[in-house]
Parts: sequence; C-alpha cells; structure tokens
Amino acid sequence: MAGDPSSHAPPRSEPQVSSADSAVESEVRPSPPVSAAAPPADAVQTFPPPAPIETAIREALTLGDVRAALTLATTHYRGALIRFCLAFVHDEVTAEDVAQTAFAVAAERAADFSGQSTFRTWLFGIARHKALDAAAARQGMPLSQVSDSRWIADAIGPVTGLQRAEDLETLDQVLAALGDETRALLTLRFREELSYKEIADTFEITEQAARKRMFDALEKIRKLLAHRRADFFDRK
Repeated sequence: MAGDPSSHAPPRSEPQVSSADSAVESEVRPSPPVSAAAPPADAVQTFPPPAPIETAIREALTLGDVRAALTLATTHYRGALIRFCLAFVHDEVTAEDVAQTAFAVAAERAADFSGQSTFRTWLFGIARHKALDAAAARQGMPLSQVSDSRWIADAIGPVTGLQRAEDLETLDQVLAALGDETRALLTLRFREELSYKEIADTFEITEQAARKRMFDALEKIRKLLAHRRADFFDRK
C-alpha cells in the first residue's frame, strides 16, 4: 500500500512581502471616524458593497434589464462616485455632472462589463476617465472651497501622527499639493474602503503598484506635514 504522498511533500515556503507592501499593510488601516460631521442622508453608503447588491446587479444584467441594474447602482454607489470625481474636479456641481455621465456611459456599455471586477469598480474606472477629461476642461477656472481634511484626518491620523484639532487647515494645504490622482487614491482607500485589488482595477495598474502609490502618498503627507509644522514654529 502506497504511503501518504503528503508525508513526502517538501515544506511550503511563505511568499515574500516587500517592505513597501508590509508597511502599507501594517500601517494603512482606516480608523473609525471620531467626530466627523455626518454626510447627507442621500450620500450614506455601505462599504464594502454587500454581496446581494452586486449579485442583484449581475442578475439584472444577465436578464438584459440594464435599467434595473443601473437603478441599483445609482441608489447604492452615487454618493461614492461623486466623492471620487470631486478629487479631480474640485467642484461639487461638476462632480455630480461627471458622476451622472459615468452612469450614462455604464448604461450604454453595459454589455462590456465582463464581471471580472465588481460593478462598482467598473463604474469607478469609467468615472476616472470622465473626471480627468472634466478636470482638463476646467484648467484655469476658479475652484470651490471643498475640504477633504475632516474625513482624511480621521482615517490617516494614526498613520501620519496627525493631531486633528491643530492640523485640519494644514492638511487641506497638504492634500492640495498631492495631485488629483493621489487624492482620488486616498478617497477610494480611506473613505470608500476599496481593496487594493479594486483600486488597481480602477486605475488600470497592478495591485503592487497601487500599494506602492499608497505608501508613497502617506510618506509625502508625513513629510509635508512635518515641514509645515516646522515653518509654523519657526515663525512663532
């Protein structure tokens, strides 16, 4: 009788994790909001999206009922899509318009949805391209005063050593210096709580590249905050 093959199997080696991956994985974990103002009722989302929502959207698409699928998507993902677009266009009205355009494009191209990602991620990918176009069209136009600092301070404070009560204004300035794509990345990770795989799909990059971008963004925030704090104390 043959022996158990597993008894002769060589020991399995654990996969190697890069320093950037391990740093991001260990450090970048959203903390619960402490005192952030509650969002409008129509913008309240549940993340990650409950499986029944994605399942219902896929079933509607399978049946050819694009209207039902888009109704579900709009109901559950509209607020998140607007916030994502806002990172690029810096204007709430424009962000709403871009999000609406993304939904319209999704309806037209519903047959192109392969199902390899969540429908939400696919929507974010469409919205990103439309938001980049809208941002280019708005070059030189005045920007509305939209602050991201409150939600991001709650999320990344433990990571960056941020003292929210003191640094909200400084963080606004730091976020403005990061660039649109980086702000959008932070929005997806910290506010919408997307996985790195979903972020990678949205930005059309590898998961490793998504982790690297997050690591670099947090390092830049740390350095910019430290620099601005030093300038503040030098002036006093």
